[in-house]
Amino acid sequence: RIIGDPGSGKSRILLEYKKRSKIEAHYIGVPKHCSDKELLLLVSSAMGYYPYASTSALQLELISHINDQAKPIVFLIDEVDNMCPKTRKKNASNIDKLDVLRFIWDHTRRYASFIFAAPYDLEAKIQKSDENITNSQLYRRCPAHIMTGMPEKEARILLSCIEEDFKIIFDDAVRSKLLNRIH
Repeated sequence: RIIGDPGSGKSRILLEYKKRSKIEAHYIGVPKHCSDKELLLLVSSAMGYYPYASTSALQLELISHINDQAKPIVFLIDEVDNMCPKTRKKNASNIDKLDVLRFIWDHTRRYASFIFAAPYDLEAKIQKSDENITNSQLYRRCPAHIMTGMPEKEARILLSCIEEDFKIIFDDAVRSKLLNRIH
């Protein structure tokens, strides 16, 4: 798990990993409102595999395809929060799509690995959710790397340089928001 605020570099890390990895790595940016079947098709198509089946059969075909490859594969799943839309319960999320990936991993773990990138708020939802969150076991079992951003002193210097270079002056509210985002 790579956890951090928007703009902290999570996607960049995944893309750099894909570019530099010595094993087969597939980047998957999960769009909002993605169904289970669409998620499975994203994973399949990332590998250049295009099965046509119902959702449950697609899961099994994908598992079979990964295991038939008999080589290590890593799936770089970005925008994980898009897989977990809010539910009507307070502080709860629908985490069924994490279960879809967990099922695949449970049956392909000799060859398949997952790296997830998500913002802090998903972490908070999963940790505080009052619903049965056994579906998030794959996600929660992954070690986490927390993106900390730029040190405050350097962030202030950066904002000063921007003001000087672009001949602008940030008001206090904007400066505070930018510092919080960068730091």
